[in-house]
Amino acid sequence: MVSIGAVRGLFTFIIITFTIMVTYYTVRRDAHNITGVEHAVAEGITKYTSTVEKLSSSSSAHTANTSSSVHTTNTKDDPLQHSPPEHAPPQNVQSQNDPPRRPPPATPRRQNIVLVIIDDLGIGDLKCYGSSFHETPNIDALAAEGVRFTSAYAAHPKCGPARLALFSGVYPARMGSPVSGHELEKYGMPNAFKCQKKMGDYKMRLPLERTSMGGAFKLNGYRTGYHGKWHFGDASGRGSPLDHGFEVSIGATHKGSVQSHFAPYTNPDHIKQVPPPPMSEPRPDGTYMADHLTDETIGTIKKFKNDPFLVVLAHYAVHTPIEAPEDLVDPYEKKRNLLDETDQFTHDHNAVYRTSQDHATYGGMMTAVDNSVGRVMQALKDMGLDQNTTVVFTSDNGGLASSIKEKNMPDIPTTNHPYRHGKTWLYEGGVRVPLIVHAPDRKRVEGGESAFLTTGTDVYPTLLDLAGLPLRPKDHVDGISFAEAVTTKRDGSVRKKPLFWHFGILDQNTTVVFTSDNGGQASHATPSNVAAIPTSNAPYRHGKTWLYEGGVRVPLIVHDPDAPVSTRGRESDFVTVGTDMYPTLLDLAGLPLRPKDHVDGISTTDAIFAPTVGNATAIRDSPLFWHFSYNKPEHTKGKGGGLSLNKGQVQCSAVMDGKWKLIDFWDEGKDGRKELYNVHTDPYETKNLAQTHPEVRKRLFQKLRFWRHNWVKESDYIDLECKEEKMATLGREGERKD
Repeated sequence: MVSIGAVRGLFTFIIITFTIMVTYYTVRRDAHNITGVEHAVAEGITKYTSTVEKLSSSSSAHTANTSSSVHTTNTKDDPLQHSPPEHAPPQNVQSQNDPPRRPPPATPRRQNIVLVIIDDLGIGDLKCYGSSFHETPNIDALAAEGVRFTSAYAAHPKCGPARLALFSGVYPARMGSPVSGHELEKYGMPNAFKCQKKMGDYKMRLPLERTSMGGAFKLNGYRTGYHGKWHFGDASGRGSPLDHGFEVSIGATHKGSVQSHFAPYTNPDHIKQVPPPPMSEPRPDGTYMADHLTDETIGTIKKFKNDPFLVVLAHYAVHTPIEAPEDLVDPYEKKRNLLDETDQFTHDHNAVYRTSQDHATYGGMMTAVDNSVGRVMQALKDMGLDQNTTVVFTSDNGGLASSIKEKNMPDIPTTNHPYRHGKTWLYEGGVRVPLIVHAPDRKRVEGGESAFLTTGTDVYPTLLDLAGLPLRPKDHVDGISFAEAVTTKRDGSVRKKPLFWHFGILDQNTTVVFTSDNGGQASHATPSNVAAIPTSNAPYRHGKTWLYEGGVRVPLIVHDPDAPVSTRGRESDFVTVGTDMYPTLLDLAGLPLRPKDHVDGISTTDAIFAPTVGNATAIRDSPLFWHFSYNKPEHTKGKGGGLSLNKGQVQCSAVMDGKWKLIDFWDEGKDGRKELYNVHTDPYETKNLAQTHPEVRKRLFQKLRFWRHNWVKESDYIDLECKEEKMATLGREGERKD
């Protein structure tokens, strides 16, 4: 006879197997979209958990009923079974003489995460980071109770790519961002181009097959909400927060700013009208965007309060246009009037940048975002969530502090002084950012300050770590967790990999090799055809079809913008032949040689460069880098107000390795110009050490050159819908159904 337990076990096995099969086929059906995968897995986990809980409850109830039935029967039939004595302790009640009974363990609530991102917030904009003009009491309190990082860097000196790095844990360069898709096609990466084309935004996009921050938290059972500036992908189509694991998306578009910070968030005088960010409900005209987003964020937290959650508040402030409510600006106008000097500027690299912090309207914007942080923290406290919610506060890039044109000086809102320059620049003012971690569940590091060297790609894995969730190194491939630095004293020397930045356009990322297939047509066997002979190879004998020098000597020119100055314009007598072209081009591109294929050819790269770069595969695993392919922008005032960006002339790349930072201004004259700084002893970059430390300069330049040849790979694009050969193997379930 089959026992009840066996039947119950078989039933449990059937239910769980069915649930797993449903989940599996749902995942395959939605394989082209990470959101589909997340929904399927999360739904499967929920079904599995619910089934087990119900079965467990049913099993317990059945066991209890069976025991009760048996006990009643025994009591009735067995004369030795009696009721307990009148003064005996009640059943299941602890006696005073018994040892203390340990209460059943409570399931700990997982840590919530709130990420606050202020747009274009400079390293010196907060009082807790040294501002003497801005009043930021709420953010200062956050820093006083948490940990303030003093060596935090943006992953990019501009908004969109920097944000892409924050949420992906991947360098923007791996996405080709922000290079156009057509350039990717020219690089021989057709699948990358097709994936990018389908994303709808060529400059900044995160492939949908990647599990980014929102997806990772959602897969772990978190509620996820996004509020405010997104600025990559297309928030009205593919690539919005909803496509990257966030179940709530409010105010997010692929645009980098609003036309006005006041509702309805448009500017009728603007040259090109852009729809306002999509909010959950309209607000009266004149509502300030920072207040509106704060209301939306608090509303989402209330909605999620009974579950673990990840909530992002990404303000459009303090990005242009520089606007703030009058009641917030007035105190700064009075404060400005008390200053002895205002509107101080200096010149550097044919640009002007602000060195004084005294912009009253910008100060009003600072107060608005500070009030926002205060309101969020108070809301968490009111809901009883303040002790199990970690708050991380940061900026996407350095503050807007400079312009190419002096007429735009009044529109430059802040300064990063004594750090040089700001947004769009590779000096410290452009990439150093504030970073504060308030983690009430952890004992903070002594002094509440950390010098650990961190960059934007680290935020994603760190938030997972702070929430007690497993890391996903195959997703955040360029990011590491700095959670340990919240509790333990660490410094920048802990980071073993260098940091890279890059400004460039295609001509500075492209090596050009010019040659001929054979000697010129300089002779003919028939004297009557002399008039038809078009050229001469003299003093070399003969030409095409002959084995004299005129027939086999050919011109060969290699133009590489990364070549050391000492090799430019020179001649090389290295003997090379046509079979060397294949391996040499691989080597110039920084790709591995294939000696089993080019069996008769060798790379001539060593004859081109000094110091020798060669194959350089030994250093391929070490770089940690940034990339920027725009020219350095000019700031010009458009008819709609604010600052618009136009391309200028300065081109440069940069690499940071430990305490050393090298900036290569490769477009300045024939030789280019290199600046080397020790940012540990000279964080303000006042002393160029390029000439006094040539060995460091050469070592960093070698790494930088290699990186610039390997800034994006075809393998970084693995979207199934863009890989025809993979589609063929997936069958019908893998096909996209538009």
